[in-house]
Amino acid sequence: MAMPVQLFARYGVMVILMGLLFSATWNAFRIGISEIYDALAGVEIDHWAKATGRVASEGNTVESYLSISHQFNSGNPSTSMNLGRMYEFRALGKSREENLQVALNHYVRASKLRPASSVSWAIIAEVKSQLGELDTEFEEALAQSVRFGPWEPMAQTLIVRTGLRNWSRLTANTRKLVRDTAIRGMLSQAPGQRSTVARILKTQGFLTLVCPHLPNSRQFSRYCKI
Repeated sequence: MAMPVQLFARYGVMVILMGLLFSATWNAFRIGISEIYDALAGVEIDHWAKATGRVASEGNTVESYLSISHQFNSGNPSTSMNLGRMYEFRALGKSREENLQVALNHYVRASKLRPASSVSWAIIAEVKSQLGELDTEFEEALAQSVRFGPWEPMAQTLIVRTGLRNWSRLTANTRKLVRDTAIRGMLSQAPGQRSTVARILKTQGFLTLVCPHLPNSRQFSRYCKI
């Protein structure tokens, strides 16, 4: 017959195991709910790029989705990114600087939750550019983006576009970072990336910045004719 102490220990272990099981089940449930509502919001926001008029009509619904997602999992970096996107779109309509600042705060939070995301850092730099905040944090965001994703197409595109737009105000080191990113973009094997980067360079009048550093091949003759 089991002694009282042994029974107590046995039931104690069972209670602990049941508690751990419940905790794991609850965590999986709340994370799943958060991801579902975050995904619903992301789909709606994706549509806004093609029809900005939908921001006003769908904004409250998207905000509700993201609020639920945040309540179930405040550490979801995707939710912070989508909150940033939502406020960035709102900045197109009214209270531009105020909405951009809120968007920036959410993007910064996303970068803290997922610090190795090169796209998050590139977006931070891009929004700071819109706010006219070309400070050390702006340049650090560009550097972090390159550090974590030198060959990430979306990050490359944002870095090149943002960097060239503010070229005259960049430090020498950041200019080199932007130029090297443009070169990688022109050498990229990602579908359509060479054309995308070339179009940005041509529009901004910066093709001569990278052409001397490109391989002497037919592949780039269309971009670097003398």
